[in-house]
Amino acid sequence: MSRRDLFTGKAGEHAVISQFLVRHWQVAVPEVDVGDDLLIASDLSEVLRVQVKTSRAMEQKRCYVGRFNVPITQTTTPDTPELTYIFAVYRDQRWSDFIVVPRRHLHDEYSTYQGAAIGRKQWTLRIRFQGTSVICGGRDWTRFRDAWPATNRPP
Repeated sequence: MSRRDLFTGKAGEHAVISQFLVRHWQVAVPEVDVGDDLLIASDLSEVLRVQVKTSRAMEQKRCYVGRFNVPITQTTTPDTPELTYIFAVYRDQRWSDFIVVPRRHLHDEYSTYQGAAIGRKQWTLRIRFQGTSVICGGRDWTRFRDAWPATNRPP
């Protein structure tokens, strides 16, 4: 991993933290990273585990693409509370897109469509942004764009 990637990754984590804070979630950064970048809580009864993945957008003719490497064991191993992935895309000198996907959806995608990746440690997701559409692996992921969990706390 390049030094640039390390800086982009940490900046993406902070961008995600800010998105949760403006939605009135409490944010904790674990001292030891064992697969959870962030722990998010709206109150003591609701806690989310979050894994942030970042990418700098690659411009194409009519769209742009973010590429994300995901450890396969992380997508195939359920845990409580359930893990949520947030794929953050940096484009035009700003964080342009956040794709919020539950681990169980990634598990289903991997189990159903990614047979070629079996035996590998990493799965590379290629997420394409074209207008208002978000496509991953030829399937519509638009519903995950900015799909931040709601909190029941008043603003």
